Amino acid sequence: MKGISATTQYELVVTDANGCTANDIVLVHVVKSSLRAEAGVNKQYCHGNVTPVVLGGTPTATGGSPVYNYAWTPATGIIGSTSVANPSALPDSTTTYYVTVTDAKGCSSVDSVKITVNPSPLVFAGRDTAVCAGQPVILGTRNFGYNYAWSPGLYLSSTTLSNPIATPLATTTYTVTATDVNGCTSTSTITITVRQNP
Repeated sequence: MKGISATTQYELVVTDANGCTANDIVLVHVVKSSLRAEAGVNKQYCHGNVTPVVLGGTPTATGGSPVYNYAWTPATGIIGSTSVANPSALPDSTTTYYVTVTDAKGCSSVDSVKITVNPSPLVFAGRDTAVCAGQPVILGTRNFGYNYAWSPGLYLSSTTLSNPIATPLATTTYTVTATDVNGCTSTSTITITVRQNP
């Protein structure tokens, strides 16, 4: 019998074709289950990450009456089975996962965990171009509030600005790495081809 939230008395009355009746009474005692589900702590990672996160607690179920059955939803992003205590997940976007734990007596408990997928920073080193030796070129774009690191630092006015000035004397490929407040990174490159002066 399911869906009973408090101790309840039930009476069964049976009537036959002759109108004769018989009855019986049953008292269903509801005892609060000690079963607790633990979906784990909220986690976050950067978009493009290839290392799955592990869902669930240590352990994922306590109390109640073992053995436990597990059901994780949604299945999106979960690698492998959704009916294990600690599945791995690699969602493409922020997802809240729910685990329903059911014990041997049919009691159940639900918990949730949020996996936040942070977007990668937008970074653009600029379009490849050709210049005469010693001619300055502005690299990059406007500052989006990230931390920037340019390499190599040769012929650059700064290695930490979003748009430093390059004055290369030889053909050089520059790489910029942008890092946001979440530690997510993106890179972009630009090649400055230098035409030697006559």
